[in-house]
Amino acid sequence: MSDEGIQILPFYLVADASLSMQADGKIDRLNELLPQLRDELVRNPVVGDMVRFGLLDFSDDATVVLPLTDIRQVEVLPLVAPRGGTSFVAAFTALKAQ
Repeated sequence: MSDEGIQILPFYLVADASLSMQADGKIDRLNELLPQLRDELVRNPVVGDMVRFGLLDFSDDATVVLPLTDIRQVEVLPLVAPRGGTSFVAAFTALKAQ
């Protein structure tokens, strides 16, 4: 994968969005850390140029919360909301489809 002659590295974060993530504020902590992750990717210009970031969440099903994108262009990251049970099959199937 390349973007104007630069080697592009796709980076997908796959987040558990099952209802069990409500316990002890785990999903809230994830949502707090996502902007910090974005800031770290943007802060390093070499990494910012190379990495394209995508966010998937999963429970009973999986969704593409943020398609693979240049994270430097994203000011506000979407939140992950808890729902349903936990299906790793759904997570890996969605990741493979991306």
